[in-house]
Order: sequence, then structure tokens, then C-alpha cells
Amino acid sequence: MSATLEFVAPDATVQAAAVLMGELEVGALPVGRMGRAATSSLPSATSATPW
Repeated sequence: MSATLEFVAPDATVQAAAVLMGELEVGALPVGRMGRAATSSLPSATSATPW
């Protein structure tokens, strides 16, 4: 596990994201910009209904 957050910019190409994913050996990357809070349409963990 890493103490740093790696992400790809929204305007990055799919190829750039794939290269970064290969370098980091991960299967997914968050998309965002430095200094901006991420927003999501998914419910928060505290409001999600357990299955």
C-alpha cells in the first residue's frame, strides 16, 4: 500500500492512463485534478444500505 494518491487527469488519453496503470501495477485509477475535491453520484459509505 502507498501513502500517496495517484490519479489521471480527466483530459488524459486512454493510452496515458494505461501506461501509468502499467507502471503502478494497478487495475484502476481515479480520475481527477490536483487541488479539486472529487464528487460522485454514488451514496457515501455512511448512507449506503447494506446488502
